[in-house]
Amino acid sequence: MRPRDRVAWRRPARRKLRHGLLHGAAVAFSLTAIACAESPQTAKIRTPTLPEAPHARCDRYAAPDSRPRGSGTRRDPYRSVQDLADRLAPGQRGCLRAGVYREDITLRKGGTPGSRIRLTSAPGERATLKGIIAIADSANDVEISSLRLEGTATGDTPSLQINGDRVVLRANSITNGYTGTCVILGGAFPRYGLAVDAVVTRNRIYECGRLPRTNHDHGMYVEGTRGARIVDNLIYANADYGIHLYPDADGSYIAHNVIEGNGGGIVVAGETGGEYPGSFASDDNLIEENVISGNVVKAGLETNWGDVRGRANTARRNCLGPAPGGPFDLDAGLSLEGNIEAEPTYVNREAGDFRPRAGDTCRRIGAGPRP
Repeated sequence: MRPRDRVAWRRPARRKLRHGLLHGAAVAFSLTAIACAESPQTAKIRTPTLPEAPHARCDRYAAPDSRPRGSGTRRDPYRSVQDLADRLAPGQRGCLRAGVYREDITLRKGGTPGSRIRLTSAPGERATLKGIIAIADSANDVEISSLRLEGTATGDTPSLQINGDRVVLRANSITNGYTGTCVILGGAFPRYGLAVDAVVTRNRIYECGRLPRTNHDHGMYVEGTRGARIVDNLIYANADYGIHLYPDADGSYIAHNVIEGNGGGIVVAGETGGEYPGSFASDDNLIEENVISGNVVKAGLETNWGDVRGRANTARRNCLGPAPGGPFDLDAGLSLEGNIEAEPTYVNREAGDFRPRAGDTCRRIGAGPRP
Protein backbone atom coordinates (compact mmCIF):
# COMPACT_ATOMS: atom_id res chain seq x y z
CA MET A 1 0.00 0.00 0.00
CA ARG A 2 1.42 3.39 -0.93
CA PRO A 3 1.68 5.97 1.82
CA ARG A 4 -0.68 8.88 1.36
CA ASP A 5 0.56 11.92 -0.56
CA ARG A 6 4.16 10.73 -0.70
CA VAL A 7 7.01 11.67 -2.95
CA ALA A 8 8.12 9.30 -5.70
CA TRP A 9 7.77 5.63 -4.89
CA ARG A 10 8.89 3.56 -7.84
CA ARG A 11 11.66 1.17 -8.62
CA PRO A 12 14.68 2.61 -10.47
CA ALA A 13 14.98 1.31 -14.01
CA ARG A 14 15.88 -2.30 -14.57
CA ARG A 15 19.13 -3.02 -16.33
CA LYS A 16 20.90 -5.94 -17.89
CA LEU A 17 23.99 -7.10 -16.05
CA ARG A 18 27.26 -8.11 -17.62
CA HIS A 19 29.31 -10.76 -15.88
CA GLY A 20 32.53 -12.62 -16.24
CA LEU A 21 35.09 -9.89 -17.00
CA LEU A 22 37.61 -9.76 -14.17
CA HIS A 23 40.37 -7.20 -13.82
CA GLY A 24 43.21 -7.05 -11.32
CA ALA A 25 45.38 -9.70 -9.73
CA ALA A 26 43.92 -13.18 -9.52
CA VAL A 27 43.91 -14.63 -6.03
CA ALA A 28 42.59 -18.08 -5.12
CA PHE A 29 39.96 -18.06 -2.35
CA SER A 30 37.85 -20.85 -0.94
CA LEU A 31 34.36 -19.69 -1.95
CA THR A 32 32.21 -22.78 -1.80
CA ALA A 33 30.32 -21.94 1.37
CA ILE A 34 29.60 -18.38 0.24
CA ALA A 35 28.65 -19.15 -3.34
CA CYS A 36 26.13 -21.80 -2.34
CA ALA A 37 24.36 -19.58 0.16
CA GLU A 38 21.05 -17.99 -0.86
CA SER A 39 20.78 -15.47 1.93
CA PRO A 40 23.26 -13.04 3.49
CA GLN A 41 21.64 -13.79 6.80
CA THR A 42 23.52 -17.10 6.79
CA ALA A 43 26.28 -15.03 8.37
CA LYS A 44 24.06 -14.81 11.50
CA ILE A 45 25.37 -11.40 12.44
CA ARG A 46 23.77 -9.96 15.54
CA THR A 47 23.25 -6.22 15.91
CA PRO A 48 24.54 -4.78 19.19
CA THR A 49 22.92 -1.89 20.99
CA LEU A 50 23.83 1.54 19.63
CA PRO A 51 25.56 4.04 21.91
CA GLU A 52 23.39 6.45 23.83
CA ALA A 53 22.33 9.66 22.11
CA PRO A 54 24.60 12.56 23.05
CA HIS A 55 23.25 15.11 25.49
CA ALA A 56 21.64 18.04 23.68
CA ARG A 57 18.89 20.56 24.17
CA CYS A 58 15.43 19.41 23.09
CA ASP A 59 13.09 22.12 21.85
CA ARG A 60 10.06 19.86 21.40
CA TYR A 61 9.17 16.28 22.31
CA ALA A 62 7.10 13.34 21.16
CA ALA A 63 6.22 10.20 23.14
CA PRO A 64 4.25 7.20 21.86
CA ASP A 65 2.06 6.93 24.99
CA SER A 66 1.17 10.62 25.29
CA ARG A 67 -2.30 12.11 24.89
CA PRO A 68 -3.51 12.60 21.27
CA ARG A 69 -3.20 16.41 21.25
CA GLY A 70 -0.10 17.22 23.26
CA SER A 71 1.63 20.59 23.19
CA GLY A 72 5.14 19.30 22.47
CA THR A 73 6.69 19.98 25.88
CA ARG A 74 8.52 17.32 27.88
CA ARG A 75 5.56 17.03 30.23
CA ASP A 76 2.98 17.13 27.44
CA PRO A 77 4.66 15.71 24.29
CA TYR A 78 3.14 15.12 20.89
CA ARG A 79 2.08 11.55 20.24
CA SER A 80 2.99 11.67 16.55
CA VAL A 81 6.45 12.03 15.00
CA GLN A 82 4.76 13.78 12.08
CA ASP A 83 3.33 16.41 14.43
CA LEU A 84 6.74 16.90 15.98
CA ALA A 85 8.49 17.29 12.62
CA ASP A 86 5.85 19.69 11.27
CA ARG A 87 6.33 22.06 14.20
CA LEU A 88 10.11 22.36 14.22
CA ALA A 89 11.64 25.69 13.16
CA PRO A 90 15.14 26.04 11.68
CA GLY A 91 17.76 25.27 14.30
CA GLN A 92 15.37 23.33 16.55
CA ARG A 93 15.78 19.77 17.80
CA GLY A 94 12.83 17.44 18.13
CA CYS A 95 13.41 14.60 20.61
CA LEU A 96 11.59 11.28 20.60
CA ARG A 97 11.09 9.72 24.01
CA ALA A 98 11.80 6.00 24.29
CA GLY A 99 9.27 3.62 22.78
CA VAL A 100 7.94 2.47 19.42
CA TYR A 101 6.26 4.83 16.93
CA ARG A 102 4.24 3.12 14.20
CA GLU A 103 3.63 5.66 11.44
CA ASP A 104 4.80 6.84 8.03
CA ILE A 105 6.12 10.39 7.96
CA THR A 106 6.76 12.93 5.18
CA LEU A 107 8.91 16.01 5.67
CA ARG A 108 8.03 18.81 3.26
CA LYS A 109 9.84 21.61 5.06
CA GLY A 110 13.23 21.71 6.69
CA GLY A 111 15.72 24.16 8.08
CA THR A 112 18.14 26.56 6.44
CA PRO A 113 21.84 26.22 5.55
CA GLY A 114 23.75 26.03 8.81
CA SER A 115 20.53 25.76 10.83
CA ARG A 116 19.06 22.29 10.37
CA ILE A 117 15.97 20.84 11.97
CA ARG A 118 16.81 17.63 13.84
CA LEU A 119 14.87 14.53 14.76
CA THR A 120 16.66 12.39 17.34
CA SER A 121 16.20 10.20 20.40
CA ALA A 122 15.84 12.07 23.68
CA PRO A 123 19.12 12.15 25.67
CA GLY A 124 19.71 8.85 27.45
CA GLU A 125 16.82 7.15 25.62
CA ARG A 126 16.35 5.19 22.42
CA ALA A 127 13.30 5.55 20.17
CA THR A 128 12.20 3.18 17.40
CA LEU A 129 10.28 4.34 14.33
CA LYS A 130 8.50 1.59 12.40
CA GLY A 131 7.38 3.10 9.11
CA ILE A 132 8.40 4.83 5.91
CA ILE A 133 10.21 8.19 5.91
CA ALA A 134 10.09 10.53 2.90
CA ILE A 135 12.11 13.75 2.82
CA ALA A 136 10.79 15.79 -0.11
CA ASP A 137 12.77 18.07 -2.41
CA SER A 138 11.36 21.05 -0.48
CA ALA A 139 12.73 19.74 2.84
CA ASN A 140 16.36 20.84 2.92
CA ASP A 141 18.71 20.93 5.92
CA VAL A 142 17.26 18.04 7.91
CA GLU A 143 19.12 15.72 10.27
CA ILE A 144 17.89 12.35 11.52
CA SER A 145 20.10 10.81 14.18
CA SER A 146 20.39 8.24 16.96
CA LEU A 147 17.15 6.42 16.10
CA ARG A 148 16.21 2.84 15.35
CA LEU A 149 14.58 3.00 11.92
CA GLU A 150 12.77 -0.26 11.25
CA GLY A 151 11.24 0.38 7.85
CA THR A 152 8.18 -1.19 6.34
CA ALA A 153 9.27 -1.29 2.70
CA THR A 154 6.94 -3.14 0.35
CA GLY A 155 8.91 -4.09 -2.74
CA ASP A 156 9.07 -0.92 -4.84
CA THR A 157 8.76 1.32 -1.77
CA PRO A 158 12.06 2.05 0.01
CA SER A 159 12.09 2.59 3.74
CA LEU A 160 13.74 6.00 3.59
CA GLN A 161 13.69 8.25 0.52
CA ILE A 162 15.65 11.51 0.45
CA ASN A 163 15.17 14.18 -2.23
CA GLY A 164 15.99 17.22 -0.08
CA ASP A 165 19.39 18.91 -0.02
CA ARG A 166 21.97 18.80 2.79
CA VAL A 167 20.14 16.00 4.60
CA VAL A 168 22.16 14.18 7.26
CA LEU A 169 21.64 10.60 8.50
CA ARG A 170 23.86 10.07 11.53
CA ALA A 171 24.32 7.20 13.99
CA ASN A 172 21.06 5.40 13.20
CA SER A 173 20.26 1.68 13.09
CA ILE A 174 18.46 1.18 9.74
CA THR A 175 16.79 -2.05 8.63
CA ASN A 176 13.54 -3.39 7.21
CA GLY A 177 13.69 -7.13 7.66
CA TYR A 178 14.36 -8.00 4.01
CA THR A 179 11.36 -6.17 2.51
CA GLY A 180 13.06 -3.72 0.10
CA THR A 181 15.76 -1.08 -0.28
CA CYS A 182 16.50 0.70 3.00
CA VAL A 183 17.86 4.10 1.90
CA ILE A 184 17.51 5.82 -1.49
CA LEU A 185 19.07 9.19 -2.29
CA GLY A 186 17.45 11.15 -5.12
CA GLY A 187 14.82 8.55 -6.00
CA ALA A 188 12.96 9.31 -9.27
CA PHE A 189 15.12 12.43 -9.55
CA PRO A 190 13.94 13.65 -13.01
CA ARG A 191 10.55 14.37 -11.44
CA TYR A 192 11.19 14.68 -7.72
CA GLY A 193 14.62 16.28 -7.54
CA LEU A 194 18.27 15.47 -7.02
CA ALA A 195 19.55 14.97 -3.50
CA VAL A 196 22.44 17.44 -3.13
CA ASP A 197 25.17 17.21 -0.48
CA ALA A 198 23.59 14.38 1.51
CA VAL A 199 25.65 13.00 4.39
CA VAL A 200 25.24 9.40 5.58
CA THR A 201 27.62 8.69 8.44
CA ARG A 202 28.14 6.21 11.31
CA ASN A 203 24.95 4.25 10.63
CA ARG A 204 24.27 0.53 10.66
CA ILE A 205 22.38 -0.44 7.49
CA TYR A 206 21.54 -4.12 7.46
CA GLU A 207 19.07 -6.85 6.41
CA CYS A 208 17.56 -4.80 3.59
CA GLY A 209 16.26 -6.06 0.24
CA ARG A 210 13.87 -8.83 -0.68
CA LEU A 211 14.68 -12.51 -0.67
CA PRO A 212 14.91 -14.34 -3.00
CA ARG A 213 17.19 -11.71 -4.48
CA THR A 214 15.81 -9.35 -7.13
CA ASN A 215 19.05 -7.46 -7.95
CA HIS A 216 17.11 -4.21 -7.27
CA ASP A 217 16.99 -3.99 -3.47
CA HIS A 218 20.07 -2.66 -1.70
CA GLY A 219 21.35 -1.28 1.53
CA MET A 220 21.77 2.11 -0.17
CA TYR A 221 20.57 3.25 -3.60
CA VAL A 222 22.36 6.41 -4.74
CA GLU A 223 20.16 7.25 -7.73
CA GLY A 224 20.20 10.98 -8.53
CA THR A 225 22.73 12.86 -6.39
CA ARG A 226 25.40 15.54 -6.31
CA GLY A 227 28.13 15.52 -3.69
CA ALA A 228 26.91 12.72 -1.42
CA ARG A 229 29.22 11.74 1.46
CA ILE A 230 28.81 8.15 2.66
CA VAL A 231 31.42 7.61 5.37
CA ASP A 232 32.15 5.46 8.43
CA ASN A 233 29.06 3.23 8.08
CA LEU A 234 28.54 -0.49 8.67
CA ILE A 235 26.55 -1.85 5.71
CA TYR A 236 26.05 -5.58 5.98
CA ALA A 237 23.86 -8.62 5.34
CA ASN A 238 21.78 -6.91 2.62
CA ALA A 239 20.20 -8.95 -0.17
CA ASP A 240 21.75 -7.20 -3.17
CA TYR A 241 24.43 -4.49 -3.30
CA GLY A 242 25.69 -2.71 -0.22
CA ILE A 243 25.86 0.57 -2.21
CA HIS A 244 24.46 1.02 -5.73
CA LEU A 245 25.36 4.25 -7.62
CA TYR A 246 22.90 4.40 -10.53
CA PRO A 247 22.21 6.06 -12.90
CA ASP A 248 23.23 9.68 -12.11
CA ALA A 249 25.29 9.79 -8.92
CA ASP A 250 28.00 12.45 -9.35
CA GLY A 251 30.72 13.67 -7.03
CA SER A 252 30.15 11.08 -4.30
CA TYR A 253 32.73 10.44 -1.58
CA ILE A 254 32.39 6.88 -0.28
CA ALA A 255 35.02 6.14 2.34
CA HIS A 256 35.86 4.22 5.52
CA ASN A 257 32.82 1.95 5.39
CA VAL A 258 32.60 -1.75 6.20
CA ILE A 259 30.54 -3.40 3.44
CA GLU A 260 30.27 -6.99 4.60
CA GLY A 261 28.27 -10.06 3.64
CA ASN A 262 25.95 -8.43 1.09
CA GLY A 263 24.89 -9.85 -2.25
CA GLY A 264 27.43 -7.51 -3.88
CA GLY A 265 29.74 -4.73 -2.75
CA ILE A 266 29.69 -1.36 -4.58
CA VAL A 267 28.57 -0.85 -8.19
CA VAL A 268 29.00 2.36 -10.21
CA ALA A 269 26.58 2.42 -13.12
CA GLY A 270 24.57 4.32 -15.73
CA GLU A 271 21.52 3.89 -17.92
CA THR A 272 20.33 4.72 -21.43
CA GLY A 273 16.59 5.09 -21.93
CA GLY A 274 14.22 2.92 -19.96
CA GLU A 275 12.45 4.98 -17.33
CA TYR A 276 14.90 7.86 -17.68
CA PRO A 277 14.72 10.70 -20.25
CA GLY A 278 18.00 10.17 -22.05
CA SER A 279 21.39 8.76 -21.10
CA PHE A 280 22.92 9.05 -17.64
CA ALA A 281 26.22 7.94 -16.15
CA SER A 282 27.69 8.31 -12.68
CA ASP A 283 30.79 10.55 -12.74
CA ASP A 284 33.51 11.96 -10.48
CA ASN A 285 33.02 9.51 -7.64
CA LEU A 286 35.82 8.65 -5.21
CA ILE A 287 35.63 5.29 -3.41
CA GLU A 288 38.48 4.92 -0.95
CA GLU A 289 39.60 3.05 2.15
CA ASN A 290 36.54 0.82 2.46
CA VAL A 291 36.53 -2.82 3.57
CA ILE A 292 34.42 -4.84 1.11
CA SER A 293 34.19 -8.53 1.92
CA GLY A 294 32.04 -11.62 2.26
CA ASN A 295 29.81 -11.01 -0.77
CA VAL A 296 27.36 -13.82 -1.39
CA VAL A 297 26.84 -13.46 -5.17
CA LYS A 298 28.81 -10.68 -6.87
CA ALA A 299 32.17 -8.95 -7.02
CA GLY A 300 33.51 -6.40 -4.57
CA LEU A 301 33.66 -3.45 -7.01
CA GLU A 302 31.70 -3.33 -10.28
CA THR A 303 30.77 -1.00 -13.11
CA ASN A 304 27.89 -1.25 -15.56
CA TRP A 305 27.04 1.33 -18.23
CA GLY A 306 24.53 2.19 -20.92
CA ASP A 307 25.64 4.02 -24.06
CA VAL A 308 27.72 6.49 -22.02
CA ARG A 309 30.48 5.37 -19.68
CA GLY A 310 31.10 7.22 -16.48
CA ARG A 311 34.21 9.36 -16.20
CA ALA A 312 36.69 10.30 -13.48
CA ASN A 313 35.57 7.55 -11.09
CA THR A 314 38.35 6.25 -8.84
CA ALA A 315 38.64 3.41 -6.33
CA ARG A 316 41.79 3.57 -4.23
CA ARG A 317 43.22 1.90 -1.14
CA ASN A 318 40.17 -0.31 -0.63
CA CYS A 319 40.55 -3.72 1.01
CA LEU A 320 38.65 -6.42 -0.88
CA GLY A 321 38.04 -9.82 0.65
CA PRO A 322 36.69 -13.04 -0.85
CA ALA A 323 33.78 -12.73 -3.29
CA PRO A 324 32.23 -15.22 -5.74
CA GLY A 325 32.59 -12.66 -8.56
CA GLY A 326 36.16 -11.87 -7.62
CA PRO A 327 37.43 -8.52 -6.38
CA PHE A 328 36.53 -6.58 -9.56
CA ASP A 329 33.98 -6.88 -12.37
CA LEU A 330 34.67 -3.79 -14.44
CA ASP A 331 33.40 -2.50 -17.77
CA ALA A 332 35.84 0.45 -17.73
CA GLY A 333 34.84 3.78 -16.19
CA LEU A 334 36.60 3.15 -12.85
CA SER A 335 40.31 3.73 -12.21
CA LEU A 336 42.03 1.53 -9.62
CA GLU A 337 44.84 2.75 -7.37
CA GLY A 338 46.48 0.85 -4.54
CA ASN A 339 43.62 -1.53 -3.72
CA ILE A 340 44.54 -4.77 -1.97
CA GLU A 341 42.97 -8.20 -1.68
CA ALA A 342 42.89 -9.54 1.88
CA GLU A 343 40.55 -11.23 4.32
CA PRO A 344 39.60 -8.72 7.06
CA THR A 345 39.82 -9.87 10.66
CA TYR A 346 37.14 -8.42 12.94
CA VAL A 347 36.93 -8.38 16.71
CA ASN A 348 33.65 -10.31 16.64
CA ARG A 349 31.89 -10.55 13.29
CA GLU A 350 29.06 -12.73 14.62
CA ALA A 351 28.21 -10.07 17.21
CA GLY A 352 28.36 -7.26 14.66
CA ASP A 353 31.63 -5.89 16.04
CA PHE A 354 33.55 -4.96 12.88
CA ARG A 355 36.50 -3.31 14.58
CA PRO A 356 39.75 -4.68 13.16
CA ARG A 357 41.92 -7.02 15.22
CA ALA A 358 45.52 -6.12 15.93
CA GLY A 359 47.63 -6.64 12.83
CA ASP A 360 44.64 -6.58 10.46
CA THR A 361 45.87 -6.17 6.88
CA CYS A 362 43.01 -3.87 5.87
CA ARG A 363 43.75 -1.49 8.74
CA ARG A 364 47.35 -1.14 7.58
CA ILE A 365 46.15 0.84 4.53
CA GLY A 366 43.63 2.84 6.58
CA ALA A 367 40.56 0.95 5.36
CA GLY A 368 37.40 0.76 7.47
CA PRO A 369 35.59 3.13 9.85
CA ARG A 370 37.63 5.63 11.81
CA PRO A 371 37.45 5.70 15.63
